Amino acid sequence: MPTITSYPELVAETAKLPNFVFRGVKRSATHKLIPSAGRGPTQDTRKVLRAEQHILKDFKRRALPFLPFQPKDDWEWLALAQHHGLPTRLLDWTTNPLVAAYFACSGSSEGEDSAVYAFRDGKSLDLNANQNPFVVKSATLVRPATVTARIAAQDGVFTVHPDPRVAFTHPKLQTLVISSSTRHRILRDISRNGIN
Repeated sequence: MPTITSYPELVAETAKLPNFVFRGVKRSATHKLIPSAGRGPTQDTRKVLRAEQHILKDFKRRALPFLPFQPKDDWEWLALAQHHGLPTRLLDWTTNPLVAAYFACSGSSEGEDSAVYAFRDGKSLDLNANQNPFVVKSATLVRPATVTARIAAQDGVFTVHPDPRVAFTHPKLQTLVISSSTRHRILRDISRNGIN
């Protein structure tokens, strides 16, 4: 697990990870890769599923008048809900390591090191063959149609999780730690290179 202390180190380390997706987090030591739908107090999987489905159903009903288009399936609806901060079984990732590093370095983490997670599975879920996001069997990469300009600008992709209460782990998951003492300088250099 390399510790990054400069922008050139960040570029060099992420260049060693072709075809990976990345997720930046502010606190490397305490952060677990748990989707927002699984971060609540309940440990009952059925209750989590019912709550998530109810929230999505209500979101569909209320959001439609405000959308410039109608999402074509539950994958697009789920991506849109995730974008608007609703609790879902999706985790945000990006194909651009500098975008992930931006999110890792921006804001405060109270002196704790930040991290960029890197993951490569080699395949994405076939959304035509798997139309129901609530019955996936294993955590996997998904690439629904880009439903917002922000997702497109961030080169966004997702992982979907069958049980959103369980932290994501994978043999091909790697962590790049960004030192808290150099985070501000790395963020400045990322910004100078067009990610802000």
